[in-house]
Amino acid sequence: PTTTCSAALVIYQQPFPNLFMKEKPMTEHEFVEVKILTGANVSVVPKSEVSVSMVYHNTHNAKKSKPSLDVMSFQLDPLLSAKFQSTFLSGTWKDLANLKFSVQVSLNENSTVTLESDFSKPFVVNTNESQYGDSLGILLRRSIWNEQASVTWPLVANELQNYFLKATRQNLVQPERGLSSFDLQYLNHIFFGSSPTVEIKTFQTFWNWFGKVIPKLRFQRHLCSMWKSGLIYGFINKEIMEAVLLPQPEGSFILRFSESNPGTIAIGYRVSGPQQIKNYLVKTSDITGTRKSLADFLRVIPQFSTMLQFTGVYYQNGVPVLKPFPKDLILEPYYSSTSQNVTTKGYDELS
Repeated sequence: PTTTCSAALVIYQQPFPNLFMKEKPMTEHEFVEVKILTGANVSVVPKSEVSVSMVYHNTHNAKKSKPSLDVMSFQLDPLLSAKFQSTFLSGTWKDLANLKFSVQVSLNENSTVTLESDFSKPFVVNTNESQYGDSLGILLRRSIWNEQASVTWPLVANELQNYFLKATRQNLVQPERGLSSFDLQYLNHIFFGSSPTVEIKTFQTFWNWFGKVIPKLRFQRHLCSMWKSGLIYGFINKEIMEAVLLPQPEGSFILRFSESNPGTIAIGYRVSGPQQIKNYLVKTSDITGTRKSLADFLRVIPQFSTMLQFTGVYYQNGVPVLKPFPKDLILEPYYSSTSQNVTTKGYDELS
């Protein structure tokens, strides 16, 4: 920070890096705390309020107006600190932005000087939900690589976990269900070849897939709750899914994220006959209109009768432990009141 030899304005606490929505106030847990730190026997008297400025690099469209805040200045308390919250009045167009703070003070009753903080960590302000996946990827890239060509996989995994928990609105200290070590191994194997290091140039291919899964969990009705409770297993390949389903009776099914269709739920289900396991890709038309949600769709399809719920436990070989339940028993809280009136006509491909 810009200082004299005896005082500095510092960002003591901040909710960044993070994503925000335009015109949505910061929550009670989302605040910036700034403090003036001084040397021994230094007297500091604020001569102005703390000013807030926003700086960002608009790489997508330089002609767009800069975002603004509804609070542009605030006062320090007698302890020379303050908490700042604001509402972003416009978006950053999926670009990174930073906050910077400054204040004029008198030191030891001498002339007035200006103290400036460092830049805050970056953030993005979205104007609609469709920007969420791309914006999260921009933040994640900066957090992990920060101008480096490659980093270790454990660093990538740790940041993925952190962002995943935030995106699914979970407590970072006591999450309900984050990414397990097996989920992370799956992602590393599929997208990075189980490499101990990850290059930034390979990230975009990964994010083209993972960046469409996250918004589905965050915004699509019931999906996040179904993930947390283990009704959506999620990150599993067809081979392991088949190993889980084969011992189960006809009609048993498991929900996973499709590897070939980013952001789409696939249903693996047990059938009689030589094929034994079939896979169904949930279409947009299956969960719109009279079918209000994924649970409503599952409710009216007779081929899906027994749902396999993830227990949170794995066998030593990495195969997940799932328990079978009648689908109505565990999906009932997610059913819409009108979904039982939906016909199953038109679903011959599920036979």
